[in-house]
Amino acid sequence: MQKVIPFIAALIGITISRLLGLSNMVMMFAGGVVGVICGLLPYFMFKNRLPEFAKMSLWVCGVAGLIGGALLAVPTAVVMVIVGHFKSKAALDRETDI
Repeated sequence: MQKVIPFIAALIGITISRLLGLSNMVMMFAGGVVGVICGLLPYFMFKNRLPEFAKMSLWVCGVAGLIGGALLAVPTAVVMVIVGHFKSKAALDRETDI
């Protein structure tokens, strides 16, 4: 079921774009911009502690926005913040053990 959710979001986005008369490329571009904007939250939260993870989260949210617009980009950004929190907590624990 989890693998079907991005496709459902993409179908919803395509259906809305068809109803509004917009081309798919315009909707994908707008979704990508929304995804990158959503990806700025985890990027700025983790750019000092986990710079590679911060860059990756920006890309992941951008791609999620391309696929499903804000419907998929917002939950992806929230998940990336949660993952980054636990990842930075684990890195901090490793540093204190040494």
